[in-house]
Amino acid sequence: MSTSCAWIICISIRAPYIRYTQYPLSISMADDQTALQWEAPPELATAITAAVQLHPDAFPSTDALLLEAVSRLVSELATDPDAATPRGIDYAAIKKLVARWLDRNLAAAPRAATRVAESSAGAASRAPVEPVEIDNGAALAPGRAVGDISPPPDISITRLREPPPGTALSGNGSRYVLADEPLFGLHNRDYPSLWAASHLYERAADGPVGLKEFLAELTKEAWEFSEALAELEIRGWRKLRALFPSNRQRPESAEDGFRAFAVGSIHAVRGGDGLKRLSGPLFQWRLAYVIEDGGRELIGRTAVGAELLTNLAGISLILPHEPEYARVFLAHLMEHAPEDWALLRRVLELAAERANRATLVEQLQKERSWSPSQASSYAVGYVGRAREWGLMESQLSTDRRYELTELGREYLSA
Repeated sequence: MSTSCAWIICISIRAPYIRYTQYPLSISMADDQTALQWEAPPELATAITAAVQLHPDAFPSTDALLLEAVSRLVSELATDPDAATPRGIDYAAIKKLVARWLDRNLAAAPRAATRVAESSAGAASRAPVEPVEIDNGAALAPGRAVGDISPPPDISITRLREPPPGTALSGNGSRYVLADEPLFGLHNRDYPSLWAASHLYERAADGPVGLKEFLAELTKEAWEFSEALAELEIRGWRKLRALFPSNRQRPESAEDGFRAFAVGSIHAVRGGDGLKRLSGPLFQWRLAYVIEDGGRELIGRTAVGAELLTNLAGISLILPHEPEYARVFLAHLMEHAPEDWALLRRVLELAAERANRATLVEQLQKERSWSPSQASSYAVGYVGRAREWGLMESQLSTDRRYELTELGREYLSA
């Protein structure tokens, strides 16, 4: 399926109009019409809609905004030769505009950011969609006219809220030992773990809650959230469901993967006289502590976790994350998860040396005494996370090598 959005602009002697669809579209034209078709990234499509909704007086419709934009460029070309130099897409400006739009939407429905099940926007986005057919079979959601380019179901459902005030545990129980190691490579995105922690901090505001019950409830909500993300992906947003359960053909495997790599694991220590080992992001990042009460395992909040989630309030699946969020999160890793940060930094160092994927895997295998499959998994996971936080370019260079962003170079030079 295409991950970009196809815009069909039909120029007519009667009136211009626009058709928008996720899929390649061929249309029949009247004799007095000319069709122009171009592919736009979903970020740009959403930004266009945001601009119209933020400035309805200036641009009463998407048609008006696009015609104004084209008219301005044509005017520049007529008077300024330098205007013919392509400027590319200003993703930084797009992110600022969309952030303003989301902030306005959140002001009207703040809980839509984190609790899909409790928001009308989330309920609407999860409602079954019965596509209607137009022309050669491209689908639009019910109620969306051919000329309507309203945005995908609220991406604002992915924004995390500030955690409520609550009770924090002082540490893990005496029978628990914390793993001090990098996160396994199947953990290839950090947002799902922050999403899980956000749900924990709401549930455990009054004190620790049963671990088994929390994981069951969290997994159920993760499925619901994943289904909402799937609808966003259909409408152009890319790869939102990483780490969330998504394979309905193998639900147990999908749930196990989510709990292990987005939350964490607890295993008995062999020969450890009853000790249990905590591993995974929520535990290794010090976002959750585990204790026992009457033989029942409880999970609760931490003071440093509350501080982190408070400072990350508003973060979403619009990727890469804003630099201010990246700085907050990376500072937390440096202080509270040094082994995780150490491998992330090493991957950045190798990327700065213009490593390709084979070189990166080979070097990690050599330095860590990992098997080829282990090294490959860690490489993929940490590259994915570096890109998520805007430390590494999302695409390889023309010679298939990794490249750092300005923010990535900043962290290496610090």
